This record gives sequence, structure tokens and C-alpha cells, in this order.
Amino acid sequence: LKAAESLTRCGVKVTVLELAGQILGSILPANAAALVQSRMEQEGVTFLLNNTLTGVEPADDGSQLLTISSGGKLRADLLIMAIGVRPALGITKGTELAVGRGILVDEFMRTNLENIYAAGDVAEERDLFTGKQRVNAILPSASRQGAIAGANMAGGNERSEGGFTFNSLQLFDLSLMTIGRILERDEGITQTEAIKGRWQRRILYWTGDCLTGAILINDSENAGLLRNLIQKRIPIPEGKERLLSRSELINLPSALWDNYLAI
Repeated sequence: LKAAESLTRCGVKVTVLELAGQILGSILPANAAALVQSRMEQEGVTFLLNNTLTGVEPADDGSQLLTISSGGKLRADLLIMAIGVRPALGITKGTELAVGRGILVDEFMRTNLENIYAAGDVAEERDLFTGKQRVNAILPSASRQGAIAGANMAGGNERSEGGFTFNSLQLFDLSLMTIGRILERDEGITQTEAIKGRWQRRILYWTGDCLTGAILINDSENAGLLRNLIQKRIPIPEGKERLLSRSELINLPSALWDNYLAI
């Protein structure tokens, strides 16, 4: 989508084919994704959802004739294919390293082999919320895992509390941030939302009294505080609605500041 934004800014007519029924399905629920899509459509980007490329052939004018799964055809001067990433596990072939989708590590970033550590996009660590192993191929996770692995390789005893999602994306004038657990729809998860303008949202997800996820669209104020609450799984038995408003955050229960948030 960043390529679509850049090309549109250069005056290029852009069409995005999306295999799923929504854009940004790996980081956003459908309602938030629809908001982002609507804003990009205002800038002239066309989206064809539930579609994928099935064929490419040269056209007489030097362009490319694209066949799509819905049965239609598109003519394009430039074709960009972006279908996600996966860990490069070739280095593990012929070894006894335990792998799943990535190289399996424990909370110390150790693999199953003595003195062998893994960190970054190739590492598969325990998820903070589900307890299941997962690859979280984003820069903040790579930085955190690398620091832990490096310290422990040098004789330290650093431990990961578990991985969790933290994404930040700018598309045109939309600033988008997602933190923690926002895609799972377990029975115990509840949602609070503040709509502050046509393109501004703050959506918070709760498991009991603990904040477990947040979506911030053009509303990144106090994102660090929210991330701290999510990562430390700090209970907020009262005042949940105050987290929806920046002006109300200072009025959170004093015990919360004293015990968890004071610097």
C-alpha cells in the first residue's frame, strides 16, 4: 500500500488486487480496514477485493495484459507483486534446529541447540497473550529479541515476556498504529471505541480488566502509555473510558500511576 500511495502521489493511476475480502487483513479488523480503504479511494486508488492475478501476457502497445480471478482483464504499464514475507529457513536444512514457521526459541532467545540463539524475523517466540509460538516480523520485535539474545550470549540472563504486535503505518494523511491483540475474537474480549472525526478513531480491546489491544487512527497521543499498559497486562478495574480521551488520562486512578506508570 505504501507503493500505491507513492505512485498515486506521482500521478500514476493505481489498481490494487487483494486476495482477501479486506485490505491490511494481517493487522486490522474489517471495520478499521474499510476506513483506510475509503481514504485511499478518495485519493484515486482503486481496490479489487477477493481477487488475484491469474495470468500476464504482453500487449501490442508494450503494456501488460493482466487476467484476474474474477474473469476480468486489466492493462498495466507496471506490475508490482507484494505477497508478504516468510522466514528464510534454508540455513537450518541438514541441522537439528527445531523449526515451525520460523526457528523456535524460548524466552531467552535460545534454540534447542546449545549456544545457538535466534532473533528477528526468523525467530518464532511465545506470544504474550496466547502462549503459542508465532513469528512477529516487525522491527520493534527484532530490536527487542536481538537485545535479549545479545545479552544472553554474553553471559547475561535477560528474559522475554513474550512477543506482541506493534505496527505503525502512514498512508496519505492517515496515521495508523496497532498495538497488541486486536484480531482475535475470543469470547472474553470486549471493545470500547471513540470516534473523534471522520478519519479519527481510538479502538481499545479488553480481556477482563486488562487492556490487551489498541487501534489508533490519527490519534497517536499517549500511544506509549497504552503500549505499557498492554505489555505489562496492568489491570484497570475502574476508569476504562478515560483511556479513550487524552484529556482524561491524567485522571486515571492514582494507584495506577503510583504502582505502574510513574517514571
